[in-house]
Amino acid sequence: MKERPVIAIVLLCLLCFIQHLPADDELPGGGQATPVEVITRPEGFHIELLRSAEKGEGSWISMTFDDRGRLILGRDKRGVVRLTLNEQRDSVDRLEVLEHTLKHCRGVLYAHDSLYVCATDSRGFYRLRDLDRDDQFEDVTLLKSMDYQSRFGHGTNQVVLGPDDMLYVINGNDVAIPEGMAENSPYRDPRDDHLLPEPRDAVDEVRVGHILRTDPDGQHWEVIAGGFRNQFDLAFNTDGEMFTYDADMEWDVGLPWYRPTRLNHIVSGGEYGWRWGTGKWPTYFADSLPTTLDTGLGSPTGMEFGTRSNFPLKYQQSLFMGDWQNGRILRVEVSPKGASYDCQYDVFLEGGALNVCDLMFGPDGAMYFITGGRGSQSGLYRVTYEGPVVEPLQLSDEQFAARRDAAAARQTRRELEQFHRRQDSAAVDIIWPYLSSHGRWLRSTARLALERQDPTQWRERALRETSPIASIAALLALARLGQTQDQSDLLAAMDRLPLHELSREQLLDALRVWQLSLIRQGPPSEADRQRILARLDPLYPHTSSYANRELCRLLIALNSPNVIPRAIELIQNALRGSFLIHDLTGASRLSMRWIMLIWIRASLVSGLRS
Repeated sequence: MKERPVIAIVLLCLLCFIQHLPADDELPGGGQATPVEVITRPEGFHIELLRSAEKGEGSWISMTFDDRGRLILGRDKRGVVRLTLNEQRDSVDRLEVLEHTLKHCRGVLYAHDSLYVCATDSRGFYRLRDLDRDDQFEDVTLLKSMDYQSRFGHGTNQVVLGPDDMLYVINGNDVAIPEGMAENSPYRDPRDDHLLPEPRDAVDEVRVGHILRTDPDGQHWEVIAGGFRNQFDLAFNTDGEMFTYDADMEWDVGLPWYRPTRLNHIVSGGEYGWRWGTGKWPTYFADSLPTTLDTGLGSPTGMEFGTRSNFPLKYQQSLFMGDWQNGRILRVEVSPKGASYDCQYDVFLEGGALNVCDLMFGPDGAMYFITGGRGSQSGLYRVTYEGPVVEPLQLSDEQFAARRDAAAARQTRRELEQFHRRQDSAAVDIIWPYLSSHGRWLRSTARLALERQDPTQWRERALRETSPIASIAALLALARLGQTQDQSDLLAAMDRLPLHELSREQLLDALRVWQLSLIRQGPPSEADRQRILARLDPLYPHTSSYANRELCRLLIALNSPNVIPRAIELIQNALRGSFLIHDLTGASRLSMRWIMLIWIRASLVSGLRS
């Protein structure tokens, strides 16, 4: 009892301390942003620190330019501020608060005589307008509520103006796809689609990062693509193609389902395969699209192409991406390849504690970027090129021809994408030849276009198709429709595939068709089960570790009597821990007596003692 007065005094002092803390938005600022002397940069580039956020100015996390070349910054805690630069654009003349109630303004965009704000913690996408022309945004309208359920910031991120003058809104994986989306949206109904799901990964609804598209008034909305974790921003190149930068859960580094920080080329209806927990789709799943570039560990933030810069041509054609965690800005060379792109990167800027939140090219052609986030000290920087004139490299005849062919492939892909939103009696005949494409991006676009058409127009054609590549793509579409009455015929069509003649990619695609049939169409009849086992059992174990992973799942789901001893042998011979963990997690769906035997055997493998 004697300690109670002491506890009461401590609590009273703590309460008094809390009451005298400054307001949230006054906490950050007042320090010095990272000095330019510690920032490395390519030869010929010059960096200036235009302003360190002063006390009460907040931590800055997003940026845009208005029609007068002024900077508008979204703040970490709440509100939006505007910075007016001097005539030389080398210092800030004035900072003013434009709005002070919207919380965690992760995205700001000035367009269509409006200021659009993605306010993550206010759970909405807002439009601010200056109706009385006094240079202040007195009209604040909620255009779309966002069902954001988290405290980790995976909410409504950036908003970007597209080349079509439409608004593209980026939502992270803690935001449900909002109500009121167009029924013919290119991306619809995301599912986990795992044959042997991990029960602890189960969620009431599949929440994945996604990209929305809307008009300036926020009247018509559609979902363009999905399957991300927490993509922060996006950028368009001169071809009108869209890219985003995404990261996986860093706690999972070293585990087989971890996906390195990645650049994704975004296309209509694209499924990029991020799911909760262990449920991330491997990049080879036929119903998803692969990474365009992996950059290792990182924390993606702002991104923009150098198209509007006054940098040398090489940099104008590059994509710049902020990495908050590693304190750097990456430069990505984006080269056309087929219906998509091939990329490679290097480090453009890097410095200690250079927590880059956003970057843009200003009306003067210079790069501007801000640091900050999570209450940290913010700074505004300007990057200019002051080196010698650099003559652009001339393309060889082979490079020119490759770019010409890639442009034609992208055009074909866009023509097929028109059928993602509508049905057309002529569509199936237009789509069908591209189901045989050796290019994954074109084949995937065609398959999704086929799924959007009336299945009565193409079901029988899919079942009769003799080309292995086209057959697998068409049967994948049929399996994804999930009609139970189609299953037996689909499995019979799969029997015609010459499995031993397929490439590794084609075999993985075929295994995915069998998986999706079991997932979406339900357990097969006993006769069909035996028929599948007769095809797949002789393939396991396979020379491909990825094929073994999917074969093991299928054989376990089909209650193969032979999968146990073969899985144990693979576990004993595993050379890589990631494959061993996959074998063990798959085998964990077996009966308890087999699980005990597998774990006893696994204990004999070096490196599995924890």
